[in-house]
Amino acid sequence: MSKTAEKIRSLAKDNVLFFDGAFGTYFSLLFNEENCEAANISSPERTEKIHKQYAEAGANLLRTNTYSANRFNEYMDEAESEKIIRSGFKIAANTASQFDLCFPCADIGPVNFNPYENENIDSSAILEEYKRIIDIFLDEGAEVFVFETMSDISPLDKAVEYLRSKSDAYIICQFAFRPDGFTKSALGIESVVEAFNSLPCDSIGFNCASGPAHILSHVKKAVKLTSKPLSALPNASFPSLYEGRQIYNEAEGYFVQIMLDVIKTGVTFVGGCCGTTPAHIFALVDSYKNKGLNKVEESAYEEADEYTKEIAKTNVDIFVELSPPTTSKLPSLLNKCHLVSDLGIDQVTLPDSPLARTRMNPLIISSEIRSKAKLNTLVHMCCRDRNIIAMQSDILAGWALGLRSLLCVTGDPVAAGGRDDIKSVFNISSINLMQLVSHMNNEIFCDAPIKIYGAVNLAAKNFDAVLKRTQSKVDAGATGFLSQPIFSESDIERVKEFKEKFNAKLYVGIMPPVTYKNALFLSNEVPDINIPNDIIEGFSKITDANAAEEYGCNVVGEIAVKSLQYADGLYIMPPFGRISCVRRIIDYINNNS
Repeated sequence: MSKTAEKIRSLAKDNVLFFDGAFGTYFSLLFNEENCEAANISSPERTEKIHKQYAEAGANLLRTNTYSANRFNEYMDEAESEKIIRSGFKIAANTASQFDLCFPCADIGPVNFNPYENENIDSSAILEEYKRIIDIFLDEGAEVFVFETMSDISPLDKAVEYLRSKSDAYIICQFAFRPDGFTKSALGIESVVEAFNSLPCDSIGFNCASGPAHILSHVKKAVKLTSKPLSALPNASFPSLYEGRQIYNEAEGYFVQIMLDVIKTGVTFVGGCCGTTPAHIFALVDSYKNKGLNKVEESAYEEADEYTKEIAKTNVDIFVELSPPTTSKLPSLLNKCHLVSDLGIDQVTLPDSPLARTRMNPLIISSEIRSKAKLNTLVHMCCRDRNIIAMQSDILAGWALGLRSLLCVTGDPVAAGGRDDIKSVFNISSINLMQLVSHMNNEIFCDAPIKIYGAVNLAAKNFDAVLKRTQSKVDAGATGFLSQPIFSESDIERVKEFKEKFNAKLYVGIMPPVTYKNALFLSNEVPDINIPNDIIEGFSKITDANAAEEYGCNVVGEIAVKSLQYADGLYIMPPFGRISCVRRIIDYINNNS
């Protein structure tokens, strides 16, 4: 009988247990190297240092530095992976033994291979690799196993059954669900939990692929579906892309506040994944013990109230962003388009799977919107998901369906977590895409060219670099720009600077937060949005939902009025598709111009 496993089972009945945070991203941050597992052999002191920092932060469970230690990893063969696993467990076990209530966990990530490069590998070989890894850990004395960042039920189910047949170890199975509630294999939460309810694992959970707010949403669904202890290890935030690297928000306070809400749902195991550090875990453990943060009642991503029928007209040149559906249903979007038209606005923008969350193809549905809602459409196209051949193909088809305006963007990175998970394409950049459209305008679309728009971040830390890149976009053919949301007086000064420098139209991004938690979520989990603390704190004492929405709209309405001294128009991004927010902003502009 496993003493450690029994100890965990006993503690899990009435206690919250804390996992460590990310290993790979933290290792890269400390040592500027990517292949962290190799350090178990080449630099074991580095692995030990990270384990010790997490243990000192209060972690009860230390995952071994073995996430990708399998023979299908391009960086190691079978013999090397075994050495890495054995050394990794010894380091974690030795570190854990120096702290009270601290246990080493055999960490196993998804065993992946590229079928196009390994055509002779049978799928059963994946199960055999799981078994091989399990046997090595058992030989080293592992009594707690964590299968993490999984996306499919099989062959994990068979691997769990194999492990249980050989050991009474405590088994935790964690899946990577994207913000839309699906794994990369298109499995939903209900189907995964239902399958693992009947398997001999001790705990079911979530890690990676989503930030704290979406993990909270996933957990709220799962607690109704299982009696097994749940685990929740989100990423620090949704990443942004900087110079080819994924950068995570480092705000421990936001992470902690949402994770305290996660704990209140009844989750047993909590910790962190990509982007989290010992500082996140220390803050979480300390706050949980001291109960120092208030619970936030409103959801950051709940569906909006229905549109109120008070109508305000506008003469301001406005784009309204409406996200394509995540399901196969289109009527709700078309209804919102009609409501936008009622406000005197004749143009909407359709993003291309923002935050790398799968949505309907905006090129296709824009044709329906133009036909049925009689609105002009500005379609976003990002470079993340298509190579240049696919882009040209989509643009040709879009033009045939009436596409005449295109916003060319690089696209948010995929926050899938696993190093062998969903791949971004990024065959070309947004500037290259603009050049491509310009060439097609000159050679194919001469009679009705596509108007090219670009994105600009007016709140960027290095605005000189933004201006330089904007010039490149203008040179590539962009004649109009939509900005990221702005919230400060200094951002308005940059609107003026932009217009003085470029002979291009500028539509200023306006996005009203509608609750305290929504403001926190936007500022911490949406790339390139930075809401000043005084605006966020302004929500903290508002308990009425209608009053909170009005406050948020008035805040950004003031920004809109001041920006219109210089800008050509507005780019309104209503949270949750709330057209009521668009109406409130128009009201504010009409009353304060």
